[in-house]
Amino acid sequence: MLQLCDVHTYYGESHILQGVSMEVKQGGIVALLGRNGMGKTTAIHTIIGFQQPAAGSIIFKGQNIGGLPAHEIAQMGMALVPQGRRIFSSLTVRENLTIGGRKKSGPVQGYNLDKIYDLFPVLEHRTKHLGNQLSGGEQQMLAIGRCLMTNPDFLLLDEPFEGLAPAVILEISRKIEELKNSGLSLLLVEQNVRVACRLADYIYIMNKGKIIFGGNAAEPQIEKNIQQLIAL
Repeated sequence: MLQLCDVHTYYGESHILQGVSMEVKQGGIVALLGRNGMGKTTAIHTIIGFQQPAAGSIIFKGQNIGGLPAHEIAQMGMALVPQGRRIFSSLTVRENLTIGGRKKSGPVQGYNLDKIYDLFPVLEHRTKHLGNQLSGGEQQMLAIGRCLMTNPDFLLLDEPFEGLAPAVILEISRKIEELKNSGLSLLLVEQNVRVACRLADYIYIMNKGKIIFGGNAAEPQIEKNIQQLIAL
């Protein structure tokens, strides 16, 4: 579904991504882990088109999207749940969900307002509330629901569990598993190693703009090994 091959990205003269290669298979979840400032969000922004790669290729559904503007990549079926949620605080829950809604092409019915409310029932109860009247967990559900309304094939999630209570993390984790089971492919950027290991099929660790580890999330002692690598 997605493959990065030797991708390099700069901010000015700063060389942030230094030859990143990774892939996400169709219908799978891949987690990208690492400490703050290691280049994870830059990788997300480069994939979605916010930042242009200086070298390398980004293949999405068989097409090189490196250098394409973000709106064209989104139209191809990619969506981003950004770090910090970035919902529209002055709009209602319903308005946040419908503002960017796009029907799914083909005979299979995609996500609509009713399906989002089925996935996150609390949003239906808050449908007339403004974005800034929601809790952090509700805002995160809204951010995910807003992306699903575009009916993507591929979902990027940047730190979706940041600042959330354990019970809310568990609830949203279950919903992400449901999305995977529905056939959606996901790339998850996260610092919560335990949650990432439980959700993902495959794990990459990034350090100073480079991938220093890639392994199957089902491997024995994977969580312990990852914690040690991240601490280096």
